[in-house]
Amino acid sequence: SVAACRASIEMLAADDGAIYGKVERDGTMLIDGLKEIAQRRGLPLHTQGLGQIFSTTFTENPPLKDYRDYKATDEPMRARFIQGLQDRGVRVTARGTWFMSAVLTDEDIAFVLEAADAAAAEI
Repeated sequence: SVAACRASIEMLAADDGAIYGKVERDGTMLIDGLKEIAQRRGLPLHTQGLGQIFSTTFTENPPLKDYRDYKATDEPMRARFIQGLQDRGVRVTARGTWFMSAVLTDEDIAFVLEAADAAAAEI
């Protein structure tokens, strides 16, 4: 309804759009955490995108510039990682796309990173 749209726009515009900064900060925290896990585990995990929406792939040749680059990634490794996340209650698309939400808390991000570390350990 129009009323719901208006309420959503007002919420997003509140405090000069501060909610967008929160989502960006949370996404950046998650990206940085995933990079740290990959480095520690010796995995070729590559993140690409912005804090609000980003993707994860496994490749020795980042960044991905086109579909050919994407097709050269290690799809079985990505599938195992994503399955490991889903087994632990974290939903990521099959292509490895992450969509951030304004309702996530620091505890939620810590939970996701713990799940990612455990999933990475199984690869």
